[in-house]
Amino acid sequence: MPRSARGETTAMSVGTLSLVAKPGRFSHRDAEALCGQIRASRAPTVIVDFRETEDATTAAFAQLVLLRRELLREGRDLRLKGLRSRAASIWRISRLSMVLPLQ
Repeated sequence: MPRSARGETTAMSVGTLSLVAKPGRFSHRDAEALCGQIRASRAPTVIVDFRETEDATTAAFAQLVLLRRELLREGRDLRLKGLRSRAASIWRISRLSMVLPLQ
C-alpha cells in the first residue's frame, strides 16, 4: 500500500488514492517526493490532503500543477483538500483553482 509524504499508510477506496501532505511547510522537495509516489500508483483519482500543512511554496504548487496535467493526459486526476492558513492563501492568490482544483 502506498505511503504518504510523511510516511503514513494511505487509504485507498474505489479507485481513489488519498495522501496526506507533509505537516508544517510543504516545499518543492516535498512535492517532488509526493509526485513520485503518485506516479508510481495507478489510481485514477488522487486526493492530496493539506489539513496539517500550514505553508506551501509556489514551487511546490507548480510541481502539482505539472503533475496534474500529466495525470489528465493519462485519464487520471489530482485534487486537493483541506487547504488552510498560508497554503490556502497562496493557492487563492495564485489563482490555482482552475488548474489545481479542490475536492
